[in-house]
Amino acid sequence: MNKKEKVNEIIEQINKLFITFRGKYLCQVGSGENSRFITTQTAKLTDSKVEKHIKGVQTIGLLLGEGGLTKFLTFDVDIMDEYDRKRTTLALVDKLNTYYGIPIEDIHVWYSGLKGYHVDLYFDEPIWECQLVSFYEEVLSKLDEVPKRIERRPTTGMGVKLPLGIHKVTGKRCPYVDNQTLKPLSMKNFLSIEPQSLNEFKENVLVDCLKPAKKKKIELLNKEDKSGGYESKLDGIEVRKNVKNILKVGHLLFPHTRNDFTYYASMVFKSEGNSIDETVCLISQVLNNTLEKPSTRHYLDSSWTIQSLESETRRIVENTYKYDYSISSKAKEVTFYKEEIDIISTIKKRNLRRLMFSLLHHSKKYAREDGIFYCTHKTLAEMGNDSHAGRSMDNIRKLEKMGFLEIIRFKKFMPDGKCAPNIYKMLIDSTDRKETSWVTYDSSDQLELEDVTKKLYSDRELKEFENKSDKIIYTFKIDNKEHPSN
Repeated sequence: MNKKEKVNEIIEQINKLFITFRGKYLCQVGSGENSRFITTQTAKLTDSKVEKHIKGVQTIGLLLGEGGLTKFLTFDVDIMDEYDRKRTTLALVDKLNTYYGIPIEDIHVWYSGLKGYHVDLYFDEPIWECQLVSFYEEVLSKLDEVPKRIERRPTTGMGVKLPLGIHKVTGKRCPYVDNQTLKPLSMKNFLSIEPQSLNEFKENVLVDCLKPAKKKKIELLNKEDKSGGYESKLDGIEVRKNVKNILKVGHLLFPHTRNDFTYYASMVFKSEGNSIDETVCLISQVLNNTLEKPSTRHYLDSSWTIQSLESETRRIVENTYKYDYSISSKAKEVTFYKEEIDIISTIKKRNLRRLMFSLLHHSKKYAREDGIFYCTHKTLAEMGNDSHAGRSMDNIRKLEKMGFLEIIRFKKFMPDGKCAPNIYKMLIDSTDRKETSWVTYDSSDQLELEDVTKKLYSDRELKEFENKSDKIIYTFKIDNKEHPSN
């Protein structure tokens, strides 16, 4: 085999293991400390570019296309101390092999060229990168590690450098290494790599990481840890609080959190019924403030401009809306207090009592910290209420007039012509309770008002509920006047 044929074989292997999108790519420009990656705007990722990378003429990285299809997952061990990064890399390899049962020959390691190693898993079919998040998070949890030390690549917002090239900061080549000794391997080893079965990985590994209890866990850098990084395991409710806190402050709180903030904030603002443009605007305000404030400018990579930040923000937000990415802000449990049901019992019409209970139940599961929540007429219909949107809205207005709730937003149309869900706030004050009677359910339980009343009321009190009719009771005040015929 001549030199050209060998290069072509390497290119073919890189295409097979890595590339799913060629529309644009990362290119490392400059050298030494001034080196940085830029994203090409018009140039495509061709085999000739990959060849230049292999030969050390140019150093390039991959980006994912719309939706984030990938054929590989990289654990990017990014630690300055040499002993620590080697120890961490080997611990990661061992965990993937012994705990998750991934064959040692399917775990591939290569030197990043600067301060770490990339631990790669290759698949024989593409997978959405978001489907690998739970697995990545669980691995870090098992290792007691944080994203600042082991990053996930590639993501819809962050690309990854290709192996075998030259890192322009150090001038070092990035070879594959033995996953037990971290000593460099020959090119023959790279060419022999075969991707593992994605179906088997899903069945044997991924399925256990996608259980609801783990799916809610999300990594968001917001809390300082002993290693100097920022990390916290958050569920959807805590993510929402964190995003709102950043929005209130007006800028990012820590370095390397732009992508996480943009990704999670887009889901939070989407869940609140904001349009794409409104979500882009809210996120861009935070990022622009971060960029322009001297005290926070270093939280963002030096290559970012206001224009490029807005462009990247819009791309992430549009994908969030297009693929309906979401986080769960659902409470694990809901508690009903007797005083709340007492208030509902004062409503004369049976259908309004049912509607009021449905809205209260929904608010307990999904309301924000300020009590505001959104609910569609379809959701209410699925809970046994009137399926006609017009009549449903009329009934909600009746409840508002009674003082039980506030309609925060009604019939707001988005640029795409669709109507955003209405937003409400319950006005039942259950914070100053004289009694302590309550009942708690799992938030996934399907509940009726009768289920709760049976737990909270005596048989005598229940009969009063049953005797309530749908009759409208009128009260007339008639003065005692003498009839004119007298």
